[in-house]
Amino acid sequence: MEPMVPVEELSARVSPRDDLWGWVNDSWAASDPIPADRARYGLSDAKRAQVAAELAAIVRDQDAPCAVATLNRLWTDTTTRDRVGIEPVRDELDAAAAVAGPDDVLIAWGCLQRDGVTGPFEVHVLPREDDPTRWQVSLFQAGTTLPPRLHARHRDDLATHARALHAAAGLPVGDADAALRVEDALVAVAWADPEGDSDEALHHPHPWTDLASTACALGLDLGGYAQGLSVPDVALTPRFVWNLCQPSYAAGLGRLLDELPLKDWRAFLRWRVLADRAHLLTTELDDLATRFRDCTVAGQSEPTPAWRRAVAGVQANLPMDLAHAWVQAHVDPARRCPTRPRARRRCGPWTGGRPRALPAPTPEPSW
Repeated sequence: MEPMVPVEELSARVSPRDDLWGWVNDSWAASDPIPADRARYGLSDAKRAQVAAELAAIVRDQDAPCAVATLNRLWTDTTTRDRVGIEPVRDELDAAAAVAGPDDVLIAWGCLQRDGVTGPFEVHVLPREDDPTRWQVSLFQAGTTLPPRLHARHRDDLATHARALHAAAGLPVGDADAALRVEDALVAVAWADPEGDSDEALHHPHPWTDLASTACALGLDLGGYAQGLSVPDVALTPRFVWNLCQPSYAAGLGRLLDELPLKDWRAFLRWRVLADRAHLLTTELDDLATRFRDCTVAGQSEPTPAWRRAVAGVQANLPMDLAHAWVQAHVDPARRCPTRPRARRRCGPWTGGRPRALPAPTPEPSW
């Protein structure tokens, strides 16, 4: 019987009685180290690296789709980015500084989240499992730069990073400390394990009117938050069910809106803008944010190179355009069409992304 692992690849310096994994993998790990600009590396990562290089060639190609090529040029135009500085987010920073009271915090935060800044909740809109003719809107705790466990591990690093970003942006460095006081407080009321012990632990569905009334009693104006997000009126009807995944986090957030100084909340909202937009601004801010994320938190020896960050940016904003261009360039035309009937057979009764037996949820949310 042929051995599954070539004998010559087994480690000569590790005994299988002491470390079976090391005996099998020690030589491989030594000859195939994790690249310095990656936090992990396996077969799937190697494939992603290959595809990233192929996508990079596409976005640089003069014949690339107009939107793809334009976005790549904007992303890689560091001269213009450095010249305009933080002016592209000046309106957002001013809006955060103009917050006049606790109720305004959630309105302003919702407005920022609508445009891509991390909000107090992640908002997920999906058909209900028990009744696919109705939608469920789930609010999942968010709001912080790092999840609770990582925040505890990297709190000092985060403080250093926040001060460096403020200094590089020309904002008062003292605002970084005020912002992190809010962030510390949010982590303290958040679930350490956001996923809970089971799906049931995260399942607290309510009609909007009941949820808004309950939240209001806790000091949390979800109506203001929905206003900031521009939630349409139809989503507040009985057709939609709202699920507050971590109720104690929502209660804690309502308490913090009342207890923490308004100036700290203003500083925190500006910090959210700066932290989440840094990769779009000057090269200094982009590099600081990338090094913190990749090297400090993820443990990479080197940050992700600029070309790969540009490709990821284009892919995140124009996924279908870039995917179509990649298929055109790298998939044999003879193989494109045959995949469609195979996909239909695998999907069985599904058509257009929904099973024939189930009616489409109505109305579909446009937001």
